[in-house]
Amino acid sequence: MGGARHCRHGANGGFHGIAGRPLWLVEVAEMAPQTAVASTIGFAMTLNMIAITLMPPIFGLVVDSSNYQAAWTLLVAILVLGAVQLRSSTSRTDD
Repeated sequence: MGGARHCRHGANGGFHGIAGRPLWLVEVAEMAPQTAVASTIGFAMTLNMIAITLMPPIFGLVVDSSNYQAAWTLLVAILVLGAVQLRSSTSRTDD
């Protein structure tokens, strides 16, 4: 039973790994100025890789210095800030 659950989670993670990045890149490209699409995608990918590299140790430091609730709260706060920023930038481009 545990093997089937791991297989299902692995397939789900694989789907998001394959489908998530292209959809994100399309959104970044659509929001970029037409004269700077490549530079914008490159910059976004650089920031993404920096976040992928730094967030696991930061999460661990927060857990070690406080607890898991504080670490998850930090992640939620970062996601909410990103969503607010994305929402405000898309509403500006729609006008």
